[in-house]
Amino acid sequence: MRNRLGQLRKTQTPTTHIEPNTPTPVTPQRKPNLNVREQELIEILVLNPELTDSAVNGISLERLPSEHARLIIQTYQNRLNSGASTEFADVLLEIEDRTLKSLLVNAIENATNKAASVRESAEERLNELIDAYANDLKEGQMRQNLEQLVNQDLAEDDEMEILKQILDDERRRHGISSPMDG
Repeated sequence: MRNRLGQLRKTQTPTTHIEPNTPTPVTPQRKPNLNVREQELIEILVLNPELTDSAVNGISLERLPSEHARLIIQTYQNRLNSGASTEFADVLLEIEDRTLKSLLVNAIENATNKAASVRESAEERLNELIDAYANDLKEGQMRQNLEQLVNQDLAEDDEMEILKQILDDERRRHGISSPMDG
């Protein structure tokens, strides 16, 4: 795999030009520590660049805990927005930082090894990731609403509205129809 990457680097010239005013993100100096979701997201993108649009539109960069993952996904997003290729080799050529390059190479190796044993399609796995990040956001909002209720910082009408919203969210989460739905 590494030999093949070396060959690609030597023979390939960038097929698209990215505007010079697009800043290359500065890489953090800490050791990379990607969580399972971030690893899965990057593994999906290195083998399935056609899913880049869905990924960058479905998962906000701010939702990614690791700065390394944010920088890699930001590179994909910048290339997508500029009309450049999001193929693995092109992204790898654009990234200058060794740590990020190493993460990408490890991701493609892991993704290639995993590809034969994964039952779900890459698109299904990406949709599950998008849903998981969306659920995290909803749970955070619910916790914030509960804190407001506990702290009694709200008017009575606002409290009732938040309680209705929490109840509706829990019903949807558990697949229970509302009493008005029948």
